[in-house]
Amino acid sequence: MSIKANHRKRLLATAISCSLLVSSAVDAMTLEQAVSQTLVTEPEIQQAFQRYRESEEQINIAKSDYLPSVDLAGGYGREVTDSPASRASNNNERVSLNRREVGISIRQILFNGFFTINDVERASRIAKSQHWDLINIAEDKA
Repeated sequence: MSIKANHRKRLLATAISCSLLVSSAVDAMTLEQAVSQTLVTEPEIQQAFQRYRESEEQINIAKSDYLPSVDLAGGYGREVTDSPASRASNNNERVSLNRREVGISIRQILFNGFFTINDVERASRIAKSQHWDLINIAEDKA
């Protein structure tokens, strides 16, 4: 073989190895990217994260007992009255009436036997437990 043919083979081998290195570098992930991808796509981690978010919302629900509640009620309909008083005023006949009513109720709990404060504390501890559970599962999977 001549020097030119040898040089061509080396050049071709170098080009092939460089192209393989470049293509593998494009497909390669860093450790951080691999861990991040696992944390995002692992169903067990997602489930633990959703349990944690639910427990955080339970804290807000428990705290809502500190707030006043406002209830609005309304009704409309037909009503038939057949009582001695209505029969006396309408020649012994039943009275048909249109019934309309609206009501509003505002309530504020002043004291409920420390239920609200204990419920908030319970929900907070459950959330903390779910948080540590999430961290444990994430560390096991990553």
